[in-house]
Amino acid sequence: MASDSIDEGTPVEASRQSLPPKHRPAHQTVCDEPGEKDDPCFGHLKRFEVAGDVGAIAVPAGEALFRCNRCYRLYQGEPMAFLRPSPDRSR
Repeated sequence: MASDSIDEGTPVEASRQSLPPKHRPAHQTVCDEPGEKDDPCFGHLKRFEVAGDVGAIAVPAGEALFRCNRCYRLYQGEPMAFLRPSPDRSR
């Protein structure tokens, strides 16, 4: 019986990642996908690089792909400004 409960949890995660990416406004840094109790996930959005087949997820030019660290929901939008290296930084 314990294995049945584990198997039920995996399709939920797979289904969120298989959904088309949501649009991410420029100011959004956390996930707003509703969870089990209809509360937002609030997982941090990290830039996501697609390994292997690049054609699997089509992202328009000038936009980046992001993924929630908690629920693995995909977002697409403009790259976050604070993630770009500063040109005046000398190391």
